[in-house]
Amino acid sequence: MLVSADGTEIYANAVGDPSKQAIVFIHGFAWSLMAFDDIFDDPQWTSQMYLVMYDVRGHGRSGKPDRDEAWESKRFAEDFDTVLEAFELKRPFVAGWSLGAAHLMDILSFHHFNYLAGIINIAGVTYLYDTFLQDLGTPLANHLVAQVSQSKTVEEYQQGAIDFIDACCRALPYEVRQRCLGSIMTQPRKALVRSVTREQNPGVFHEVGNLPTPCLLIYGEKDEFLNERLPECYREWRNFSVEVVEGGSHVPWSKTDERAAKMFSEKMLRWMKGVMKSAIGNEASQM
Repeated sequence: MLVSADGTEIYANAVGDPSKQAIVFIHGFAWSLMAFDDIFDDPQWTSQMYLVMYDVRGHGRSGKPDRDEAWESKRFAEDFDTVLEAFELKRPFVAGWSLGAAHLMDILSFHHFNYLAGIINIAGVTYLYDTFLQDLGTPLANHLVAQVSQSKTVEEYQQGAIDFIDACCRALPYEVRQRCLGSIMTQPRKALVRSVTREQNPGVFHEVGNLPTPCLLIYGEKDEFLNERLPECYREWRNFSVEVVEGGSHVPWSKTDERAAKMFSEKMLRWMKGVMKSAIGNEASQM
């Protein structure tokens, strides 16, 4: 358990060889770091990368503050800094999944782009603003987020949580599905709502797009949460790549679909290797 700059506890975990290139995974709305278990248990990943993940504030085993200032963009950047310091990470890749992709902008709002090796948006939002769900989400996504965050009865809330998890991945094993539901059911409603209503600097997304920061957008072909507009948001970015995982769900690395999970891993690892190779070449040319 770590302690962020404002005193909020942040639960984090790491797997693999610390001498290898690090990548930090940030989970999405209402989930916890257990979302990435299939990646952290995969030798294809652990043999090539140093894997780090943490529970976002308000989620999982991390603290769930209720103060307004605890939900400022700066706090999420500080949480990330705390994780990097604890695991002694230098220039990691950062992968934000679903709502977790918004954290990429929190981080780059307060750091130079060289703080990171590259950023990866896994089936996620660009940044948080008043209409981001309507602009980037499917009608189903809008309905489910509203049902989970605004339901007035226990029955509506429970059904909303079940429908939300099922839409993320239709074939989750029973045990995994129950763990996911447990994360939602035990999360304070205020934390759930704050995670989608907090404010970010809208200009940062476009500023980052003009920088040489490598960015990958990767998502599943059968994602039920994202609409077709997401890739268009990056059309003017300077160093951007997009990959689609054939047959993949909103959780494209889930081993419930071995073929999609393998494709996801291959595409993402290949992209990171390319970025690292390019960085080495640039360093050599400057010597």
